[in-house]
Amino acid sequence: TIHDIIHWIFRKQFLSPLQILYAGFMIRKAITSADHIIAISHYTKKDLIEHFQAPEAKITVIHQGVQEVSQPLSPPQLKSAFERIRAKYRLPDNFFLYVGLIKPHKNVLMLLRLFRKLKEQGKVKASLVLIGRKDKSYPSGYEELAMLTSTNDIHYLPLIDHEELEVFYHQALALIHPSLYEGFGLTLLEAMSFGTPVLTTNSSSIPEVVGDAALRVDATDEISMGDAMIRLEQDTGLRESLRQKGLERVKLFSWNETARKTVDVYKKVLGAA
Repeated sequence: TIHDIIHWIFRKQFLSPLQILYAGFMIRKAITSADHIIAISHYTKKDLIEHFQAPEAKITVIHQGVQEVSQPLSPPQLKSAFERIRAKYRLPDNFFLYVGLIKPHKNVLMLLRLFRKLKEQGKVKASLVLIGRKDKSYPSGYEELAMLTSTNDIHYLPLIDHEELEVFYHQALALIHPSLYEGFGLTLLEAMSFGTPVLTTNSSSIPEVVGDAALRVDATDEISMGDAMIRLEQDTGLRESLRQKGLERVKLFSWNETARKTVDVYKKVLGAA
């Protein structure tokens, strides 16, 4: 199974010559030695064919799933849980949310700079909460990510308890996922499964995953991203529409179906061996 080739796509920006050599060797080795390949999105399949000439007939696309919310918290439970979390992390009532690794290709640097500009101009009132680990090191130009800390309007949480994540999703005005590239985008489905409106980009596999259930803008278009954040903060009807669309969209992605299709590919390959 190949999830993505992000490190190869962004090799010129983020990798050393030795790392590029290693990445190319390992991906080619995986493609040529495998009897069959599972790609987790059609976009990953396209990348494998385009960059490494992988035989199309050798690749099966099997989307990932999203964990079903079996026992969602009731409104009183959510309110109580958020009061505890707000005190623990010193959070505001209203905030946009980012969940994911603080990697360069996630475009978090653009989000930080855009958000600060919107706050300075008085165009948004909400804060920004970022949840995720930093890289051990960053390439030149990304020092701002390495130095990221919490401020009055930006709350950086490198690690939270797993059960707290549901509360963050429910409380957030929206998930902001400005990524330049995703092999799939599990965070997007995760947010939708909890009824969180999503603002993301048109990059890579993201449209394949979210469909019309999210606001999508060009990942490099700060003006469109900023306008969308302003709309999301001010328009409760838009947030509710995205919430409902997201809850419907996630029904298309099931781990049971992912497992069934994976077993079918394994049986087919083993049967032909």
